[in-house]
Amino acid sequence: MTTSANRLTRVCLWVAAAWALGLIVAAATVPLYGSATVGTSTAGATANLPVTTTTASATLVAVNGYRILALVGAPLVVVGVVASALWRRRQRGRPGPGPVASIAVGLLGLATLLAILSIGIAIVPVAALLATAICNASGTPAPRTRWTPGAATSRAG
Repeated sequence: MTTSANRLTRVCLWVAAAWALGLIVAAATVPLYGSATVGTSTAGATANLPVTTTTASATLVAVNGYRILALVGAPLVVVGVVASALWRRRQRGRPGPGPVASIAVGLLGLATLLAILSIGIAIVPVAALLATAICNASGTPAPRTRWTPGAATSRAG
């Protein structure tokens, strides 16, 4: 793997992890659901009735419960799987992203398409960054050399 491809892969993995972590934080803190109620008072017989407006907002966790964090946290798990799969292949001297990383990104992409009308649109950047990371991890890493005693000496035949 060349240095620039290696750097791009690492940057993509870090940005994907930050985005996935941001999804978890946003699910717990950002109000995504809102409602407004408008009412009038029936006291009085004239047309100048007071109008009351009530607004409310709720987070994804408040509406769906804490189990939604498992769904929202899945992209962060996939980032971890892809990062560890790429790291292991690089440590073992194998080229390319390998089947584990490719399948994980493919499944995340499929889940993103299935959930595109709800939270899937927020997962698209993670899937795109991971796809970029595995596409750039296709280079062959430099072979590791081990020192062995007498390996540098010439053999007389």
